[in-house]
Amino acid sequence: MPKYADHDAYIAAAPEFAQPILTKLRALMHKACPGVTESIKWNVPWFEHRGLLMGMASFKNHASFGFWRSKEMDDPHGLFEGERGGSMCTIKFSSVKDMPADRVLIAYFKQAARLNETSKPPAPKKRSKSDLKVPASITNALKASKKAKATWDAFPYSHQLEYIIWINDAKKEETRERRLKQMIEMLEAGKSRNWKYDPRENTGHASNKKSSAKPAKKTTKKAPAKQPAKAGRNKAEAGASSKRSTSRMPQSKP
Repeated sequence: MPKYADHDAYIAAAPEFAQPILTKLRALMHKACPGVTESIKWNVPWFEHRGLLMGMASFKNHASFGFWRSKEMDDPHGLFEGERGGSMCTIKFSSVKDMPADRVLIAYFKQAARLNETSKPPAPKKRSKSDLKVPASITNALKASKKAKATWDAFPYSHQLEYIIWINDAKKEETRERRLKQMIEMLEAGKSRNWKYDPRENTGHASNKKSSAKPAKKTTKKAPAKQPAKAGRNKAEAGASSKRSTSRMPQSKP
């Protein structure tokens, strides 16, 4: 996965349909909160104003954004997706036409900014796995594999939640079935949903990748051919020439 230096780089690399959505969200955020700053966190664009404010991202079929403190916000237009008591709520769009009026989004952006200005975020509530609502589809799939079930039971709240969100986000039944199958395979391998991005789980993967690489072939350089000793040859030639020239000189008469 490429790493993005700033918002411009991320938007330029996004799918064509998502670029105008992200560009518009960015412009409206700066209009609603002129003092907002931009950053890249978790490799996606974020806006900050006295703390984290809002993040946005693009996917294969939609672009989305979410507020860091969405659970404390009002949602008068019913835009938020996801459980208010769970993870950060998101808002998804597949085209600019799907987006509500500018004034609606600006009102949400201003509300999020005021929340950061006037109050501190509440202390995070410790989540328990008993609070999770596990879909029947996951429960039934786990019954078919003791190994996957053992991994699931050992996983913390956050890892189980990642799988639940992933399965629930499937729009079609065939997509859900495919994801359930992939989930069981990953669980049997002891992997979390986002294991590729977890340095603790990805260390072995990286080392295996390195070890599987073919070693570079060693090339042996041929020793240069020995050159004849020019100095000795030149000296011998010079002596012979001198001798010949001396013999040709006329002898002086006595």
